[in-house]
Amino acid sequence: MKIVSSAEMRWLEAEAMQREQDGEIGGRSGFDMMLAAGQAAASEAISFAELLSDCGYAVKRVVVLAGKGNNGGDAWVVADSISRFARSNNAKFLVELYSVCQLDELKGDALRHAQKCSDDVIRHLGVASLPEDFGDDNVLVIDGLLGTGVSGNVRGTIRDWIAQVNKLNVPVLALDVPSGLDADSGTGDCVIEADLTVTMGLPKTGLFRNEGPRTCGRLVVGSIGLSHEMLALPQSSLEGFGIDEARKMVRRRPGDGHKGVFGHLLCVCGSSQYGGAAELSCIGGMRSGAGLVTLAVPESSPARSPLSSVIFSRFPDARIAEFLPSLLSGKQALVFGCGIGSGVDPLALDLLFGSGLPMVLDADGLRLLASNPEVLPMDLTLPCVLTPHPGEFRALQSGFGLVSSGDRVADAIAMSHWTGCVVLLKGRFSVVAAPDEDVATVNLSGGSSLSTAGTGDVLAGLVGGLLAQGMPAKNAARLGAFIHGLAGDLWACAPRTMTADDLNELLPKAFSKVNPMA
Repeated sequence: MKIVSSAEMRWLEAEAMQREQDGEIGGRSGFDMMLAAGQAAASEAISFAELLSDCGYAVKRVVVLAGKGNNGGDAWVVADSISRFARSNNAKFLVELYSVCQLDELKGDALRHAQKCSDDVIRHLGVASLPEDFGDDNVLVIDGLLGTGVSGNVRGTIRDWIAQVNKLNVPVLALDVPSGLDADSGTGDCVIEADLTVTMGLPKTGLFRNEGPRTCGRLVVGSIGLSHEMLALPQSSLEGFGIDEARKMVRRRPGDGHKGVFGHLLCVCGSSQYGGAAELSCIGGMRSGAGLVTLAVPESSPARSPLSSVIFSRFPDARIAEFLPSLLSGKQALVFGCGIGSGVDPLALDLLFGSGLPMVLDADGLRLLASNPEVLPMDLTLPCVLTPHPGEFRALQSGFGLVSSGDRVADAIAMSHWTGCVVLLKGRFSVVAAPDEDVATVNLSGGSSLSTAGTGDVLAGLVGGLLAQGMPAKNAARLGAFIHGLAGDLWACAPRTMTADDLNELLPKAFSKVNPMA
């Protein structure tokens, strides 16, 4: 999936409209694209309202904020679609629309959609300021004030509305991009703080830069009715990895399969201080679908076998290099480094790189590599995935003598090319770069629920388990990151309360959303 600038998206829409006029395949009118966009966003809004109600916040009012441009037109379609759903399903909430302008100030497709909006929508047109009780009665706000055409700082009425919504601290869904955010640069001094953004057609670059990751909340791509062929036309150098890409990788398992054909993963993790990291990583491996998982920890580690199905082994502290050859025997992939500590002999890395086994290096394993960069073979041939968080990535850059460009994507590509490893640079919208590619992918799932200890260990095990099943390293990293983020998104409400243990329990549901038959 392409990640595009606002100009690239406008070109794509113009191309679709031109093809519609010329009667060519793939054509789509502006009116129909706006209708599809609004209906897609309305569907997400209804699901969001149901989720909020399940969490104890029973939505009583859906309030749509509409601007003057095409984003305002989307907002009118959303209001109309939600109101028709409410009437058909006896939903117990009102739908209101506040517009910054009168109806006759709208133009083109936006005006046409506003004119056909259901009379059930309570309208407040040409409003200068929102009422003081605007946030009462368990409101869900839908932000359709400003779209992708905004550049520079927001002024006047819309700035006041954005500030008031942010002050209320109520659930917010943004259409395309949060109002006030530059769709290209991700800058903006007054931006709607959304909990969910439904971006239209293709994701915009600004959602991944500067203020974008902080303000967009969970990200969903809404269809505007264009074919996959049309969506592939923009010449963007940035790719997103979402549920469509994940579904291509999660295939039905063979009906006659058994544990021996789904791979044996070895997790060499844990220390006297970090027993939980070892346990979390091997559960992630089991949840990935690996047939067997062996957890090997130092004798001083408090780690125990977290699942009855896990094979458990201990080795004497400080003698890991001596015991590695026997541990590696019969395995298809390994995870090394989660909570292993700082006292590991660098010879262990020599043995791992010489094993020929697909490998995930995480946490202390990455820091060991950063301190001993000479152990990395110049002609590395085994599939290896590095999974650093930003601090570990800086250590790797220092160890290999690489200078940061300030661009996460460019830096991940540079690290991948230098090391010959697949790099999964963690963080909001994790980046995956492969040594044989010049274009990295940005993961579209995940949010603040993952900002807790141990979730990275789960990810390492998950990627390792996919490697053990024979998946290519770059695919294992991309799919693992997406499933990991999707599992975090499935933690319904109060993201601050999720733990890494909860995350592991959500992995089955995440896989099911991608492919229930796999």
